[in-house]
Amino acid sequence: MVGRHKAGDELELEVRVPGRPTPFEVILNPAHAEWECTCTSREPVCSHVVAGVLSAVAAARTGAELPEGDRARGLATIRYLLTPSPGGVVVDRVLVRNERSEPLVGSLLSLVGTGQAGGIATIEADLLADQLLTARVGPVNGERLDRLLAVLADARDIRWKGEPATTSHEPVMPRAVVDDAPPGVRVRLEADPSVREVIAVGVVRTHDGVLRPIGAVDLSGPRLDKLPQVFDIPPSAFPDLLGKTLPALAQRIQIDIRATRLPKLGNRETPRMAFDVEQDGDRLRVMPTLVYGDPPRARIDGNVLPHRGAAAAPRPGRRAQADPPAARRAQPRGRPARRAPGQGSVRDAERAGGLAA
Repeated sequence: MVGRHKAGDELELEVRVPGRPTPFEVILNPAHAEWECTCTSREPVCSHVVAGVLSAVAAARTGAELPEGDRARGLATIRYLLTPSPGGVVVDRVLVRNERSEPLVGSLLSLVGTGQAGGIATIEADLLADQLLTARVGPVNGERLDRLLAVLADARDIRWKGEPATTSHEPVMPRAVVDDAPPGVRVRLEADPSVREVIAVGVVRTHDGVLRPIGAVDLSGPRLDKLPQVFDIPPSAFPDLLGKTLPALAQRIQIDIRATRLPKLGNRETPRMAFDVEQDGDRLRVMPTLVYGDPPRARIDGNVLPHRGAAAAPRPGRRAQADPPAARRAQPRGRPARRAPGQGSVRDAERAGGLAA
């Protein structure tokens, strides 16, 4: 029985049984008389929960929050030593017992299979990592390194060049920043500011000590060597920028639009009808328009999207079937809206209002 963590009223414990290389995980909540166990027992209370309760009670009597750990019980834990190499990352494993360490030689699964791992506090991550590390001799790189980073995210003792570290399967992605650059805008692809250093091909170390794979390698480069990238976009290219380039990038990476002449990329907005009504003697002139935002930030004029006086651009992501029927009736066949005179101001106002019904 090993105590792992206490958060509020919950105790997280591990129960090891003979013949099983990985422990069962038990969670106790004494305040609410609740418990969980990862075993498949159908009993109302399994033996692992009972053992956990007894160990927690014994620890409480001595003033401890949790039962003793693996090292206190004489079990060795596995430490992963990661160092850079021209061919990737070299991974060595050592057994740590009572502040003493010795190399772990050979396959951990072989030790488990022959019954020689009884003194090692193995967990699922150790067994999965063993398969990756023993499959091929030499530095770990490429897809195998990405998989190893995902597996070691659950490991309990990792060192990068001797310093404590952790790993994650979440890739570090570049980001795009769009700034004003008169007369147009400037698109800059840059590295995530959390990156501290590139430690190997396809892997970085963040400022908080996490080893993560590099994502969007076609944009970043295998060592972030393609960043930063800068593109100056003239006003004549705004339609392609708004209608193609930025929407495509937004599906892959974070985009920060700071340029005042471009709209913010966000969730799809539902268009609405707006009516410009002017009185002309005894008549009203009514022009219905299809707009986005309130107050309007953009309007549809035929098949283009004039925005804040910038160059006309197709509306990104617009689909005719997604627009309200009233909008399609108001602008048939994609013609730009035109002001139409009518007789009787009240009647015309009522009839115009009926378009949005």
